Amino acid sequence: MSFASAETARRLAAWVLVALGLAGAIPAARAAEVDIRIEGNRFLSTEELRREAARELERLRPPALRLADVDDAAFQMERRYRREGYAFVEIEFAIEEGESRVVFRIREGPRLRVGPVSFHGNEALSRQRLLELAEAERPGIGEPGRVPYVRAEIEAIAEALRAAYLEEGFRDAVVEVPPAPFSEEDGLADLRFRIHEGPRWIVEALEPAGPLPPETSADFEALKGETVGRPHTARTRAELAARLTAICTEAGYPDATAHVTEIRAAPGRVRLEVSVQTGPQVRLAGIEIRGVERTRVQTVRSRIALREGDLYRRSLAEETLRELYRLGIFRSVRLELEESGEAGRRILAVTVEEAEGRQVFLEPGWGSYERLRLSAGVRDTNLLGTARPAALEGTVSLPAQRLGASLADPRFLGTRWRSDFGLSGWRRREPSFTRTEAELGLSFSYPLTPELTVTAGSALRRTKLSDLSDPGGEPQGRGAYDTASLRAQLAWDTRDDWFFPRRGLASFAAVEHSDTHLGSEVTFTRLTAGSRLFLSVAADTVLALRARTGFLLPGPKEEGLPVAERFFNGGENSVRSFRESELGPRDASGEPAGGYAATTLSAELRRALVGKLSGSLFADWGNVAPNRSRTDEGRPPYRSRREVVRDTARDFFGGFRPAVGAGLQLLLPVGPVRLDLAFNPDRDPRRDEERAVVHFSVGMAF
Repeated sequence: MSFASAETARRLAAWVLVALGLAGAIPAARAAEVDIRIEGNRFLSTEELRREAARELERLRPPALRLADVDDAAFQMERRYRREGYAFVEIEFAIEEGESRVVFRIREGPRLRVGPVSFHGNEALSRQRLLELAEAERPGIGEPGRVPYVRAEIEAIAEALRAAYLEEGFRDAVVEVPPAPFSEEDGLADLRFRIHEGPRWIVEALEPAGPLPPETSADFEALKGETVGRPHTARTRAELAARLTAICTEAGYPDATAHVTEIRAAPGRVRLEVSVQTGPQVRLAGIEIRGVERTRVQTVRSRIALREGDLYRRSLAEETLRELYRLGIFRSVRLELEESGEAGRRILAVTVEEAEGRQVFLEPGWGSYERLRLSAGVRDTNLLGTARPAALEGTVSLPAQRLGASLADPRFLGTRWRSDFGLSGWRRREPSFTRTEAELGLSFSYPLTPELTVTAGSALRRTKLSDLSDPGGEPQGRGAYDTASLRAQLAWDTRDDWFFPRRGLASFAAVEHSDTHLGSEVTFTRLTAGSRLFLSVAADTVLALRARTGFLLPGPKEEGLPVAERFFNGGENSVRSFRESELGPRDASGEPAGGYAATTLSAELRRALVGKLSGSLFADWGNVAPNRSRTDEGRPPYRSRREVVRDTARDFFGGFRPAVGAGLQLLLPVGPVRLDLAFNPDRDPRRDEERAVVHFSVGMAF
């Protein structure tokens, strides 16, 4: 008898004894505790085995020992061994010393790992395709010696292979996994899958069992063309029934149901017959909106794609649901057709449940440069019942203060364009100057696809500079100036989460042009682009990559641009081995001077640790161009745009500075709280650069 059958017989006997009451209660142990001993184990420690069967061992207590509980404990230990590749492990147990001791005796047997993988009998699917499917089910299975031989995992692979055959129309396919021969010398078990493909079933014909509504004939012929000659899978009938029902509901038959019958014509050939119960064709007798309290009825009505007198169409009903949910002001939306008393005419009832639209908030925050910051204000996602979000908020920290108001319209003038209007003013102390600004901005966004958005807008800004560390390095008369600019941006976003994305890509490219023809006192063109890629490399591990760059081109008559318009690098969200803005050229006082281009590259490996705590390893590289200021080089200030462009282009790909480090992130209701420790492996002592920098802030680095 094989070990598997002996084990089955032993377990069956134990449970039979329990059922008959013969082993239900062994006389109570004389000792206060049961002495549990594990013998013969070498690969797994006694502590590991006790932890694996902790729940079952806990039940081995006076006044009675149950044979079934002992058997369950042995079973849990066996399962752990089998997960590690010990396919022939045997665990026997005995109750000794007057029922006060339980001894588990283990015969581990050889540890097996999966050896070469082969497939026999496959013709329709190649070995490479089958191996890819096996790797998807159990990574590493195709590399001999890499993964332990676990029978349950092998059987799961066989089931995945069979599912692939079913998808190709091989409805009778069988995938067998005979016992694996193995070598005791290297412990490798050959994995040989035997495949019986059987015939491939093809849809030979698709015909209606009765008349179909004339409005659906063109769609039915198109569906027929997509189906006939294709593989007949286990899902074919259900998918066809769903498609036919959708075709009929799109033609105004909301009660339609479809049924598909399978007729086997010859080996590997199937004829399908469809029957449809359409019910009456329905037009809308009216539209009723229910559940609104704060929201205006017209706000809801403007998002309904159907109108009174229209044929009921499923696609328009689904579009209505999407549009109403997209407003962000409803917890739930329900569409129902109700009888109107007229034949063929029904009322569309739109029932909504409003979400809480107004929020007064007080949010603390922290940044390595700003330190403690506090934001407060009021937000309303449904201003005056119009579904327009508005906000009035302010932020205060030691180096910065900001106050702003905003108003948006998700459906500007009833179109799919979104408008955003903002008015803000702020004051911020930078490392080498203080900036005081007021800005008025208006932008319009349009979703070209669910992932791709285009934005265009303009801004008027008044800037005042003070506390300059090197006033002589600034263009003359630029202590205060106005800018008027036009802006445009393309953004692509497929991330699966904003706080902790596991996969997806977020990219953008933007241009801003400030010109005297728009009323600006400073002329320039600013080009920026960036991308963030997130790859799930393991169950709890994400590789995050970032690239961001920008180029600032002064206007034709500009000799240089004010420091507030330039690029800076270094800090908690860029190159983390530097403090805020400290990477790059310095002015005569040794403070950051900024540049006309900047680039940041980052790679970060993030892994979930415990609960909401995760850890990361990261590396950053970044620069500012020109890499050195005119003061650093002992040269006079720029006298022409040509000099600026020449020096910036010369250093655009040079002067990169590194950061390597590790961090911890804790997800809180306000967002992730982050602690990073970054080292500079290329520290320049002549510039007083630090060897290590600690950043504590709210939000991920990117």
